[in-house]
Amino acid sequence: MTHPSPPTSASHPLTSVIDRLADLLPAQGPISIFIHHNTLHAFEHLPFEEAVERAAERLGCEPFLAEARYRDKLAAGRILARDVETLIGEQLGPAGAEHVAGVGSRLDLWRAIVLHGIPAAAGRELSWTLDETTALSRFRADLPASARESSAALRDTDDPAAEEP
Repeated sequence: MTHPSPPTSASHPLTSVIDRLADLLPAQGPISIFIHHNTLHAFEHLPFEEAVERAAERLGCEPFLAEARYRDKLAAGRILARDVETLIGEQLGPAGAEHVAGVGSRLDLWRAIVLHGIPAAAGRELSWTLDETTALSRFRADLPASARESSAALRDTDDPAAEEP
């Protein structure tokens, strides 16, 4: 009785997959103790954010946490509001000081949106929320007083009845 010979490494079905992905695999061989390895080593030539995004595309994964997870970490104190504000300020640069719609600076608006978010709703959920709740006539409980005041100022400037003699 003859047994088929084992496939050579070149004819093995995984060989072509490994060849295509080899640049993503660690350069070292098996190790006997734990050491850190940069899982983004194939993307080290790129700026960090771009490296993470490219790796996510290539590896089929999510590059960042969902916004809700970041807000959970903010609520737990793992992320500090002042750090978020600093990053927003860096992103906006001088444009952050520009006033928008008479309610505050661009930085103020971005800060409120990033720190507190805009609840997502669509379709039937949105219709129900608008029809059956007081969402259009009240503020969220976590909205800072400064944002409430800015919104009230905007509402007052948009009220045509306020302009009548």
